[in-house]
Amino acid sequence: MEKPDNIDEFETNDNDDFIEIIDLEEAASDETAAFGVTDSSDEENRARSEHSGESAGPGESEEEIKQAEMYGTVFEEKSKEPYILKSILEILIVCVIAWIAATLIKNYVILVAEVPSRSMMPTIEKDSKLIGNKLAYLFTDPKRGDVIIFDYPDNEDELFIKRVIGIPGDTVAIADGDVYVNGAVITEEYLLDDNGEYPSGEPTGNYGPYVVPEGCYFVLGDNRNNSKDSRFWTNTFVSIDEVRAKAVLNITSWWEVIR
Repeated sequence: MEKPDNIDEFETNDNDDFIEIIDLEEAASDETAAFGVTDSSDEENRARSEHSGESAGPGESEEEIKQAEMYGTVFEEKSKEPYILKSILEILIVCVIAWIAATLIKNYVILVAEVPSRSMMPTIEKDSKLIGNKLAYLFTDPKRGDVIIFDYPDNEDELFIKRVIGIPGDTVAIADGDVYVNGAVITEEYLLDDNGEYPSGEPTGNYGPYVVPEGCYFVLGDNRNNSKDSRFWTNTFVSIDEVRAKAVLNITSWWEVIR
């Protein structure tokens, strides 16, 4: 190729070559668009236009706008599905945890019972509902004066509730209704109601003496003249293995602490 005599003309032709390269890039972009690939900036502009409510830009047909709106609606509906499923799953997990906690508490922590008799009046009225603490004697033993819930020694299918009078090693005797533990009469203010009276009259009778074996307890009802307790059972004493809980709250009497 001969060099033109006019240098300016050669430089212009060289510039024409450069311009042609730009034209090739544009052509490549057109071919890419023909295969379904679009410029991300165009998509972003279109999305901003749709959200802002602007009209379609140049080159956007009504069909394209409808398709974009349809796809957007479908996406919104699909995006809600995981949220709903997640919420349902969270509720189920909470329910399962609550059920497990309630089961563990009922089986290992508390005992809820109803007293159908008057044997523990005035401390516990007939038909009262109680809460017993199953963990009360996990590290300690029952003490004198504790109100305990236990398996009835003559029939362990039944639950009884009485007050501990004698602990292992004690000698218990009853004379004219007064209770003696190791030779000393005990004061039992819990036998009197709010008016200072006995529910079934002043205690009477003579029983014993009873020597309480190791690991066992001698128990009596507070309504002393109307109670089936250690004085009358075939198996006189309650073993530690038969003790189920310590009575702690009287639900019926406004959650009164049992003493």
